[in-house]
Amino acid sequence: MLKNSGLRRACLYSLPPHLLGYCGPQDKKKSSLLLDFVNGKKKDENKVRDILDKEFIVSGYYRMLAKVYKLDLFDEKIVEAHWIGNKLLDKFFKAGKITPYHLYHVLAIGSVTGRIKFDDLKRNQCRISWGKIIKQKPTTVEYQPLERKNKDFVLGRPVVKKVNWNKDFVPELKIGNLVSLHWDTIVEVLTEKETKMLQDYTRLTLITLCMI
Repeated sequence: MLKNSGLRRACLYSLPPHLLGYCGPQDKKKSSLLLDFVNGKKKDENKVRDILDKEFIVSGYYRMLAKVYKLDLFDEKIVEAHWIGNKLLDKFFKAGKITPYHLYHVLAIGSVTGRIKFDDLKRNQCRISWGKIIKQKPTTVEYQPLERKNKDFVLGRPVVKKVNWNKDFVPELKIGNLVSLHWDTIVEVLTEKETKMLQDYTRLTLITLCMI
């Protein structure tokens, strides 16, 4: 179902804020290991797992999902549920408890490392958003930002913005591709199904938080 293994996809989504210094290890050797792994170089997967598990806050959400569904911590479905959204989240939303979804963390909890101070611009950059490639040079997408309506967040009208295209993450891009964005960096090309899941669970999270 997924174009990437769960472990590689976990690296992909964790790397944009990590490379900015906002989360994860501050050891350059560990950062290089993650980048090399994403680039397809032969690296010890146990070391990659260990770094992601012990030095990224997101692993706590993977654990919540893995415990409920009795799956491996980096199972493809677990990683997809946290970053994109899938049916594994439904039990948590229905229970009205902390939801192991990235957008929930961004809006309800925010930064926990102390390395960054959140404001609405950074919340938009930190959330996983979807966009359509409309220009390659400079790389430009059309996407929907979050906007404030009274005190709550809602999806705003589509806007155009320039984004970062790291070819180590995504070797090829075409006009019209649907992509996911994290900290203004293209993480991967999405299928229509994945884009719809990201849209649906984004809207569900916004509705849920409005009711709290």
